[in-house]
Amino acid sequence: MKNIIVQFSIPNMTVEQYNQVTMDLESAGKSNIPERLYHVAAAQGDGWHVTDVWQSEEAFNNFAEKCTIFNKKWSATSRTINTGYSQYYCLKT
Repeated sequence: MKNIIVQFSIPNMTVEQYNQVTMDLESAGKSNIPERLYHVAAAQGDGWHVTDVWQSEEAFNNFAEKCTIFNKKWSATSRTINTGYSQYYCLKT
């Protein structure tokens, strides 16, 4: 399987909301997923941009299905999810 890159653009999300989502995932035991190889998040304008690298699209989809409760909790926040990228190169330093 090829690693995939998943990008989220989440407008109108504050630092406090991002931190709460992170704490909710940690509390539910869903923050340290071996299939998620990298997670990078950064403030972008009035929202957030998140880029993850997953071992496969199936691994990401399994994670997303298990997190439907969080999707409902944060449903007021629209987001764009792109999963059409295969990882070609990654530099670890």
